[in-house]
Amino acid sequence: MNNYDYALWVLFGIFVGIALSIDLGLFGKLKNILIKQKKNPLYHQTQGILDPNHESSQKLQLQQTRNALKWTIVWISLAGIFAAIVFFTMGYEKMLEFVTTYVLEKSLSVDNMFIFYSFSLLYQFHIFTNIEFYQLEY
Repeated sequence: MNNYDYALWVLFGIFVGIALSIDLGLFGKLKNILIKQKKNPLYHQTQGILDPNHESSQKLQLQQTRNALKWTIVWISLAGIFAAIVFFTMGYEKMLEFVTTYVLEKSLSVDNMFIFYSFSLLYQFHIFTNIEFYQLEY
C-alpha cells in the first residue's frame, strides 16, 4: 500500500465517523446544548401521554415522518454517490457488487421492520407475554 491508499482509508474513516455522528443525532444534541433553544411543545418529553388524535400529536407524527423520509433520501443518495465513486475507481463489476449488497441490506432492514411490527402487535394483544423474556433474550 502506498501513501495514497492510506490517505483514502483515513478519509473514509473520517467520513464514516461523521456519518455515524449525524445518524446518532450527536450534532443535533450538541446544537441544543449550545444554543439552548426554547422548548417546542411538539418535542415535549411527555409526548407519550398525548392523545394520538390530538392536533399536536398528529403534527409531531407528520413532522417525524417527513424527517425520516428526508434522512432516508440523504443516506440512499450518499450510497449512490459512493457507488459512482466505486464505478470510476474500481470498475463496473465492483460497483455492481456494492449496489447488489446495498439493495439486499435495505430489503433485510424492511424485513426486520415487519418482524418488529409483528412482535409489537402480539404484545399489544397480550399474546405470548409469558415467553417475552426468552424471545428478547435470543
